[in-house]
Amino acid sequence: MIQSQKRETLGDLRHHLYSKAGRLWGASVLLALAVPFISVFSLWSRNAVALSFAGVLALVLPVASVWIREHADGVLIQADKCRRLILFADSFGDEIPASQLAEMTAAGLGVTIGPAPALKPYYRSRFPVGPQRLADNVAESAFYTKELAARFKSLLLAISATASLLALVALSLSDLLVSMSSTTIVAAAKTVAVLAVFFVAGDVAILGKRFWDLSNDAKAAFDKCVRLRATAHATPEEVRDAVEDYRIALLQCAPVPTWWYERYKVELNRLYDESHTEGPS
Repeated sequence: MIQSQKRETLGDLRHHLYSKAGRLWGASVLLALAVPFISVFSLWSRNAVALSFAGVLALVLPVASVWIREHADGVLIQADKCRRLILFADSFGDEIPASQLAEMTAAGLGVTIGPAPALKPYYRSRFPVGPQRLADNVAESAFYTKELAARFKSLLLAISATASLLALVALSLSDLLVSMSSTTIVAAAKTVAVLAVFFVAGDVAILGKRFWDLSNDAKAAFDKCVRLRATAHATPEEVRDAVEDYRIALLQCAPVPTWWYERYKVELNRLYDESHTEGPS
């Protein structure tokens, strides 16, 4: 009972840290996207003070964006450590070491941590403790990750493609303005604005590529763990290898936004439960 409470506490903390990392990543993207728009503003502005302020922001914001992403990655590592402690404690029936529980709990001091939106308990495998239960738990996690990442990737790439299309149209209109206007200043400013759209599309496209890779890696982990949980003589080493591959994939990508998970969690829970027939009932 005590161990179950510890796992639920760590599950709530994991959700808190994961959400925090997602918010930090979102803030870093917004700062990066603000730079080209500030550059456009500086071209339109005739105020020397505003121009100087825009120049300072154009220098500071990229550095701040990188720093925030580095901080987000550190928070994501803490969240992943919570996940791993829960994963191995549940899969092998081990007790969570008091020292590690204290270390992770300290990461949430001073803030109010609400309940995680995931179903309780955090893992719901029907297998007895051992390698097959570990494979089953990772398969469950990888299923949600691959589906959420694939959908989020499609959203980001659609935004990128739309922005690129708008940029091409605006470039064509800029060419027309040059021939119709006696001055090229307006056309030049519009061209810079279009280039800003290209920068937006590029940053979003790169993030979309990361989620594409995460979806593919999660699918590979899911397929491998489904095979391993069906293997009665799967060794702990074989399953741990799959766990590590999945962990590396998670840490190489930005977190899936919490609001995105909440949008699809009911449907994905139903799909996984209906398809999850392996193991003792």
